[in-house]
Amino acid sequence: MSCFKLPSRLCKELSSLLSNFWWGESNGKNKVHWCSWRKLMLSKNKGGLGFKDLMAFNVALLGKQVWRLITQPNLLISQVMRAKYFPRTSILRCKVPNNASWLWRSLMGARGLVEQGTRRRIGNGNTTNIWDDGWIPRNRDGRVTTRRVRDNGLQKVHELIHHKSWNSNLVFKHFNTLDAERILNIPISLAGKEDSHFWIYGTDGHYSVKSGYKLLVNCAEFSHNGNNTEGSTSWEGPNREDMEGLVETKVKDPIYGRLKVGDPICSRCGEDRETIEHMLLNYRESEMIWKLAPVQWNGIKEHHGSFRRWWLLILEAKHRTEGWLHISLSVNILWQIWKARNEMEFNGKEKQPWKIVQRAHQEWLELVELDTKECGMSTNETATLHAPIPQLHSAFGTLEVMVGATLNMNNHNMGIGIVINQPDQRLHRGWALRARNSGSALLDEASAL
Repeated sequence: MSCFKLPSRLCKELSSLLSNFWWGESNGKNKVHWCSWRKLMLSKNKGGLGFKDLMAFNVALLGKQVWRLITQPNLLISQVMRAKYFPRTSILRCKVPNNASWLWRSLMGARGLVEQGTRRRIGNGNTTNIWDDGWIPRNRDGRVTTRRVRDNGLQKVHELIHHKSWNSNLVFKHFNTLDAERILNIPISLAGKEDSHFWIYGTDGHYSVKSGYKLLVNCAEFSHNGNNTEGSTSWEGPNREDMEGLVETKVKDPIYGRLKVGDPICSRCGEDRETIEHMLLNYRESEMIWKLAPVQWNGIKEHHGSFRRWWLLILEAKHRTEGWLHISLSVNILWQIWKARNEMEFNGKEKQPWKIVQRAHQEWLELVELDTKECGMSTNETATLHAPIPQLHSAFGTLEVMVGATLNMNNHNMGIGIVINQPDQRLHRGWALRARNSGSALLDEASAL
């Protein structure tokens, strides 16, 4: 799988075998698949079980080989492939010949994945093409958005650099304001290092199968949700996993409709079919719970026939003041209704509506208090972080170096102050200069030093 692309039909057959094995069989027949394999392939923090999408995993493995060809051009396999398939261009822009081997066609199938997350790290700018390479941070694909005019002879990034700093006049002359501002914020290697590639979806700048697979899965989820607007918006917001779990619960009516076993009638009221809407919204005890709840959703009772439509209307409150808090409390109430139903169904213990509301409100308050404490701890810890003052040793003894940078967000400039004190705290030397800020306080402090 790391060298050749498997046929999609084979991947689907293997996934089907895995799914049948997971759900098991009885009397030689496969058991009911209560959840689609696509949902089981989601990560655990999204409500799935983390099974691999074999097609995406295959492409992610092939992406590792493409990354090696890009970042390690001196390898024997890299030199052979370059001589045969892209002698005068790069692997990201070469064409696939009709007589290409299956190995090369497989690698080209993963090229789009690698290209999507690969950017150029500017060193001296000698090998980065201004118009074709992705080298500008925060741009959609890393490429310039400025339209190139015919009389523009600029080709390489080093033409925009003068004495190891950006030629701001030239940059603003040939690029639009957005591109120019972002270009001037790119740090340049003071040591004159060569340009290199880095992977924007990895913590260390290197491609990994894990990050490539995650990117593919996220793109597939986005595409799937984009074709299903209701499904993509229904479960956004706080307690997303809890909401998905509630909707996927198997109450009596869906089970009966699928297997024709059991009784679809609600055992508590003995009148209506037990659907998700009946259990959470329309059952008489559920109606009483919503009347006693601290949060009231007026004007949407007529939508109790469809839980998804009802939830979409609830989500409209997210734009109101403390709207997310009200939505989160509603999720806790729904969860307690479900738990009370199970307690009655399996243990024969009935809970009073006011106790269910009290329990949901209490757990919600504990959750809000915990979130507030964690936020406060994070803020306090961040505020107390101070960088150690560097010290130098010279003929005067130990010198203390203090560096400061002040930003002016109106004109993107910063003032840098550097002070060196002798052991007796007398001023040994000091500098003050003006430079352009990079948009990162940490990077500006490092540049000043």
